[in-house]
Amino acid sequence: MGHAVGVLRDVLRAALSVLLAVFVLARVLIWWMTRRDRLRARAPLPTPTPPPGPPLAGTSAPLPALLEAHRARLEALLAPAARLEPLESLGHDAGPGAGPASTQLGGAPHLPSDVPWPAGPDRPLSFLAELDLAALHARAPEAAAGLPSDGLVLLFYDVDAMPWGFEPADRERFAVLHVPAGAPPRTAPEGATVFPTRRLAPVPVRVLPMAEELPGPAFAGDGADEAYIAHALALSAEPDHRVRGFAGWIQSDAREEAALTASGFPTGSPAQVDAARRSAGALRPEAWRLLLQLDSDPLARFEWGDAGRLYLLARDEDVRERRFDRTWLVLQCH
Repeated sequence: MGHAVGVLRDVLRAALSVLLAVFVLARVLIWWMTRRDRLRARAPLPTPTPPPGPPLAGTSAPLPALLEAHRARLEALLAPAARLEPLESLGHDAGPGAGPASTQLGGAPHLPSDVPWPAGPDRPLSFLAELDLAALHARAPEAAAGLPSDGLVLLFYDVDAMPWGFEPADRERFAVLHVPAGAPPRTAPEGATVFPTRRLAPVPVRVLPMAEELPGPAFAGDGADEAYIAHALALSAEPDHRVRGFAGWIQSDAREEAALTASGFPTGSPAQVDAARRSAGALRPEAWRLLLQLDSDPLARFEWGDAGRLYLLARDEDVRERRFDRTWLVLQCH
């Protein structure tokens, strides 16, 4: 009997200990929830994000509220360009001879029979693009300003070597020709890569410079710089084939390297760039402007490194004199 009473006493003690522990935990939980609710009541409500404003003049993307105070400055920065859009995306037939095409990617160029097909040190160069300058002037006159009003500009490139444009010898691995319009399509010689024919038409747009080309001070205000970068990208397309405007640099502004390399100085390393700066004198990198940008494009089978782009740069005085042989080609990729 005494043993049973002892066991019962132990059970009651254990039960009381459990009840006490539950009571303490409940009190702690009630205290924590009360404190949490008080803190929530004191915390300010999150500020709602202001809605974006109307697009900048000549663009279609709404302007982020963080940039609204800079609207006048941004509109002064906008540059005219011609975005090269596939005919089918514009509701036109993409077949030969159809639609308002003024650009051709790949296929057979309209290269006159008396003009030699460009060749590099190892093989014939591959045809990439053809611009009809008269059509460009008719459909995107602001972007075409300063370009000749007649003929075709043809771009050829060594797609096997795929030079970056850091070495003066890279000039032998691309060619830009200005030829009369009207020649029949010409078959590529053996050894040149032939890309699928893509017919595009120019669409007038306005673009902003990348952050590294931005003149003047940075934008004031929390997040304004990041908002600018995002908005500049929002004004571009994917893929971003275009004539004129600001280059959509993947790495950094390459105009100085283009100016130096085109003048005979290698620029493949920072040390080479520094040496070229000391030797070259005043080359005015700002005088070099984008003439044509060709993006990586799976439909055209263009793949410039890791999702890269080709930038054909030229000085206005060379374009006016129709000296397209003085252009320079740069490759950048991720």
